[in-house]
Amino acid sequence: MIAASSRQSGIGVPLFSLVSSRSWGIGEFADLPALGSWCAAAGQRYVQLLPLNEISPGETSPYSSMTAMALDPIYIRVPDVEDFAALGGDAALDADDRRVLAEVRAAARVRYAEVRALKSKWLRRAYLRFVDEELVRGTPRGEAFRAYEARESWWLDAYVTFRAIHAAH
Repeated sequence: MIAASSRQSGIGVPLFSLVSSRSWGIGEFADLPALGSWCAAAGQRYVQLLPLNEISPGETSPYSSMTAMALDPIYIRVPDVEDFAALGGDAALDADDRRVLAEVRAAARVRYAEVRALKSKWLRRAYLRFVDEELVRGTPRGEAFRAYEARESWWLDAYVTFRAIHAAH
């Protein structure tokens, strides 16, 4: 029998549901610290998340992942990406992107297709900036990325090949 004093509790939550005022229409990794603080204040010791692995375009279930390794970039808080900020951050969004962002933030449910398209567009632009300014120039950030690629090549090489084929077909 477990003594009452040794009992612990927590909550299970899908990350996509943790939308904050800073989120781009879906809960993001950066929303987790606030949840953790709230849980701790409520006496909860654990937070269990639904799967965070990358899902196929068009899918919405966190159980429809394409990989056991890669996290879904839909959960990245784009304004926190250094290279997005270097592109001008939110001020770089054109009128259409601002409209989409306002719509997905105001939506009662996650609008996966629009959120994914908007984030993909700006993450791709940020990545291309990173390649030009960091990777090509061999900066410390560029070298850290190369080290990550080498360290994770045991799964990353096959995954990027799969994603390229998946996108093409």
